Amino acid sequence: MMRKIFITCFLLISTVFAEDIRVKYKTLQLSYITTDRVGGILKSLGYAVIDFEKSAGVNPNEIILTPAGDFANVLINGMVSEDDYDALPLVILLPETDNITLLEMQGAVSEKGAEMGVDLGGSSLVFTTSGEPLQRILIAYDPDNTEDLKELVSVISNQLDVAAKQIMIEALVVEIDANKTNTLGVNFSNSGSMYSSSFPEPDPSTGNFEPFTFIMDKGLIGNALEINAKLEKLISDQTSEILSRPSVLVLDGRQARIVVGQQIPIARSTATGQNVVSATEYIPIGIVLNLRPRISSDGNEITMQVETIISEAQERVGVGSVGGDVLSAPTFSSQKVQTYVQVENNTPFIIGGLISHKDTKQENEFPILGRVPILGSLLGFNKKVRSNKEVIVVITPHIVDVGSGSFAHVIPKDIDILNHWGNKLFQDSYRLRNTDLYDLGFYENTSFYNTVLNRAQNVIQENAVASANEDLADFVSGSVPGEEVLIRRMLYDVIEKENYYKYIVPENVIFFGKMLDNQGNAVVDKRNFGEIYRSYLKRFKQSDGLALQFESTESVEFADDYPLRPVANINRFELSGTYKNTLRELNADSSFGYSIYLKAPKHERRLYEVLVLRRVLEMNPGILNNINLFKAGREILFPAPQSLEGDIHVIDNKIAEYFYQINLYNDEFDRKFVDGIKTLSTIIQEYE
Repeated sequence: MMRKIFITCFLLISTVFAEDIRVKYKTLQLSYITTDRVGGILKSLGYAVIDFEKSAGVNPNEIILTPAGDFANVLINGMVSEDDYDALPLVILLPETDNITLLEMQGAVSEKGAEMGVDLGGSSLVFTTSGEPLQRILIAYDPDNTEDLKELVSVISNQLDVAAKQIMIEALVVEIDANKTNTLGVNFSNSGSMYSSSFPEPDPSTGNFEPFTFIMDKGLIGNALEINAKLEKLISDQTSEILSRPSVLVLDGRQARIVVGQQIPIARSTATGQNVVSATEYIPIGIVLNLRPRISSDGNEITMQVETIISEAQERVGVGSVGGDVLSAPTFSSQKVQTYVQVENNTPFIIGGLISHKDTKQENEFPILGRVPILGSLLGFNKKVRSNKEVIVVITPHIVDVGSGSFAHVIPKDIDILNHWGNKLFQDSYRLRNTDLYDLGFYENTSFYNTVLNRAQNVIQENAVASANEDLADFVSGSVPGEEVLIRRMLYDVIEKENYYKYIVPENVIFFGKMLDNQGNAVVDKRNFGEIYRSYLKRFKQSDGLALQFESTESVEFADDYPLRPVANINRFELSGTYKNTLRELNADSSFGYSIYLKAPKHERRLYEVLVLRRVLEMNPGILNNINLFKAGREILFPAPQSLEGDIHVIDNKIAEYFYQINLYNDEFDRKFVDGIKTLSTIIQEYE
C-alpha cells in the first residue's frame, strides 16, 4: 500500500514539473546588420537559434521553408517543454523574401547587348508581390522571466545592430599644363614641410615623374589651402581645367565608385565569305575613382584603398584597308594609379604625376593665295606643337557624424532654390538652414547635464534592464527634456520669416466660448475671433489688452453639436509692467487652461503664426522627438497657402499653450529641462 501511494505521488509530482510552458513572442526589426550574421553571432554566444532551409516547390517560383538547426523542434503549438526550457529565449531568423528586385531579370536582357538602351518589352513580373518588412527576427521567451529577454535585446540593439560611420569623400580632378606645375610651390623631388611623403626621382631621359601621392601634414592645413588657392588661380588664368569635381557619401569599409566619362562608338565588321556583318562596340573613357575607406577606432584617421583611372581617345590611325577604303580607329591613352593611404580626418592628399603628351599640327595660310602651289607655302607656315598635360587628383575625406557639425559636409547650401513653394500636386517644403538653428551649447556644456548623461550611458551598458527603459534610451540617443519647446520655437521662427501669417484669414478663425442661452443656462457657442477682435479694437484702442482665458468645461452644459473641449472667456486685462510679465501672470496656474494676451498688432500676427505652427507640426509627425535630428538640411513640409486661406482655424487650449511657450520659450525650456533631468537622475539611481 505504501509503495502504491509513493508511486502515485511521484507520478503526480513529475506531471507538475513536466508541465509545458507557453511562450510569448517579440519581433525585432534590424536596422543595420543582416539576420544571417546576427544568427551566427548569437549561436557563438550560446543562444538557441532557428533558421530555415529552402527547397523548390511543386509550382514554379514556389519555395518551401523548413526549420533547421538543433532547436528546430523545440516549439510545439507555441509551447516549450520543461526539458527544453534552457533554450529560451529562442531566436527565430525570419526568412527573407528573394524576389525584391528586377535587376536579375534585367541582367539577362543586358547580356544580349541591350545595356546601352531600354528593353521596351519590359520584365516578366512572375513573382508574387510581398509587402512584409525585411530583416527581422522573432524571439520566443518565457513571460515569467523577462530578464533574459531584456539582456538578449540589449546585446542585439546596443552591441550588434549598430550603425556604421560614414565618410564624405570630396575629389577634385584638374588638368594643368605640366610646365605650370611648379607654380603650385611643391618640389616633387624632395620632401618638405608641406607634405609627409617622399617622391620618386624623375625619369632622367624625359624628366617626367611616375605617378605618386603625397599627404598634407595635419598641422599645416594652411599649406593645403594655399595649394587649393593656387589651383584656383591656374583655373582662373585658363592654364588649367577642372575635369571633374565629384563627391560621394560612403559607409565605413564599403567601396565607392565614381565614373565620369562617355562611351566612344567603334564600328566593327566581320566578313564571312561574301557576307559582311557590321556592329558597333562602345569603349568607355573618362575618369574612374574607386575608393574604399576604413575609419580607425578612435575616429581620427582614415585608411583608404584608392584606384584612379584616367583615359581619353587620341587621334585616329590607319588599321588597314578594304577595297579602296582606308580603315581607321582611335587610339586610347590610359593612366592608372593604385595605392593605399592613411590620412588624418579632413586632411587632403594629392595623386599626381599623371602626365600625357599630345602632338598637334598647326597650319596657317594666306586667304586664297595659300592654295596656290609654291606661293602658298611661302606665305603660310606649318608647325608641330607638343603639349604636356598633367592630371592632379585632390581627395579629401571627412568623417561624418550625424550628431555633430561635420554633418554639414553632406547637406546642401543655404539657398532658396532648395525650398519648394507653390507646388501644384505636392506639399510645399522648406529645408532647414544653419541660421535657423539655435546654439545648444548653453545646456550641452553644463556639468549638471553631462553628469547625468554619463551616468545614463554607464547604467545602460552595464544593466540590460536599464537599456530597455525608453526614457533612458531616448536620453542617451540625444533626446533632451524640454526639447519640444525649443523645436517649436525654431519652427516658429521659420514661419515668421516666411510671412506665413498672411495666409490666415481672420474671419476664418474661431474659438469656443461660454455664453447663456434663453433660459439662462451656460452653454458653449462657436464664436468668430476676427469679428470680436476687430470690434474690441474699435472700442478700446488705447486701453487694456484682450485676454482669451481657457478653463475647464466640466460645469458647462453642451449642445449636441459641440464636443467636450475647453472654452475661452474674453476679458479685458490691464498690462502689468512688461508684456511678458503680464502673459506670465495670466498663465501662473495653467492646470485648468492657458491664456492668450493680445496688446499690439504683432501679438495678433503671432497668434496666426501659432495657428500655422500647429498645422506644420501635424504635417511632420515625430519632428519633436529628438532635437539632434532637427538639423540643417532637414526638409520640413508646409501647408499650401491656398489651404490655409480656405480652412477654418480653431483657437483652443493647445494653441494657447503654444502661444505662451513661443513668447516665453526660455522660461518653459529651463523649467522642463531641470525637472526632466532630475527625473532621469532618479530613474538612473534605481539601476546603479
